[in-house]
Amino acid sequence: MIDSDPSAQTRATPNDALFLRFVALATLLAAGLVWVSTRVFDGQIWVLPFGVFCTIAVFAGQGLRWWYPRETLGACNLVTLTRSVLVAGAAGLILEPQLLETAGWWVLGVVLTAFALDGVDGWLARKWRMASAFGAQFDMEVDALFGAILSLIALSSGRVGYEVLVLGFARYAFLVAALVWPWMRAPLRGSMTRKTICVIQIAALVAIISPVVPSAAMLSISLAASALLLWSFGRDILWLARAGQ
Repeated sequence: MIDSDPSAQTRATPNDALFLRFVALATLLAAGLVWVSTRVFDGQIWVLPFGVFCTIAVFAGQGLRWWYPRETLGACNLVTLTRSVLVAGAAGLILEPQLLETAGWWVLGVVLTAFALDGVDGWLARKWRMASAFGAQFDMEVDALFGAILSLIALSSGRVGYEVLVLGFARYAFLVAALVWPWMRAPLRGSMTRKTICVIQIAALVAIISPVVPSAAMLSISLAASALLLWSFGRDILWLARAGQ
């Protein structure tokens, strides 16, 4: 959840005041998430959403404490944190995918809200001049986790096959590969094509788990979006390889 080069962003002293406020807010959100989860999911499934959110909060809190350059959280990061609650809540569907059939429209409302808020946090950061490396990384990691959770929901529901995991875990595979090949750690150039494909990636996953799209179309959507995402990663890897020579 922190910038890829945290050493360049490290504060001289930790921002403990902001960190404590964040902990208080995250605790309230976690309590609310548990309350809702115990009423939506059966048995102990609530533990999964709770664990996912706590993991996000731990990394985000440390990022705020050590690498965030401002004294206030800002509306942009509040939106990202709110989105992380929705993403964590959706994780329960991995273990209880039958809710896609019995409460499909409610599920669609939650995931569409999380999807729509993805454009709000960046807009607020630019509008209020609160943009930061931490905020951008926080947003990107929640996006990546959202994709991973949606792909696991799609797989556990039986609507598509294992190819859907490409949509959820291609970025994590890229990060693992970068541990082996250092040239893959170089910064990528900005690309509107890459951003567009990321939107298509999440939109495809939302479509697969929605009650609107016909079952016959789900596999085609999964395969087409996976192929497009692999092309995007392949293009970036080729560019990094050439830049590293």
